[in-house]
Amino acid sequence: MNLNLSRKLCLYSAMLLLLVFTSGCTFLGRETAQVQQQGHLASAEKETAPQYTISWTMHQNIPVPEDAEMIAYIEDRFDVDLKVWNLENKRYEELLDLKLAQGKIPDLFRIRQPHDLLKYQMQGVLGEISRKSLNNMRQISYSEFAIMIHVT
Repeated sequence: MNLNLSRKLCLYSAMLLLLVFTSGCTFLGRETAQVQQQGHLASAEKETAPQYTISWTMHQNIPVPEDAEMIAYIEDRFDVDLKVWNLENKRYEELLDLKLAQGKIPDLFRIRQPHDLLKYQMQGVLGEISRKSLNNMRQISYSEFAIMIHVT
């Protein structure tokens, strides 16, 4: 009977150790999986979400397509999401004024008439470009700047 008791005790001990080891591995596996999943989500979000969204008015005779090659180039190069407002060229000022009256102020818009500059200043829709921003513009090569100007 003593031998039977020892066998049972060894069997119970082995089962207890096996249970402890497997539960510990499962717990650690869950933590590792959660950390890996959070890392993948963060890297995927960083890869997909641009740092800034910039609204930009256009006043050309033909609208700029949403999938334009140069828009994609600028978005990739500067990690931004460009929202192009295609405004009919002949009615540009009228359509822009309508957007501004609705409280929709683009980040970049053209002022074609000198007297409109004062009007937009009085409406408070113009923003100052800081020296820091101007200095950062110096990091853009001439060819990239020429491409950007050509797009507009």
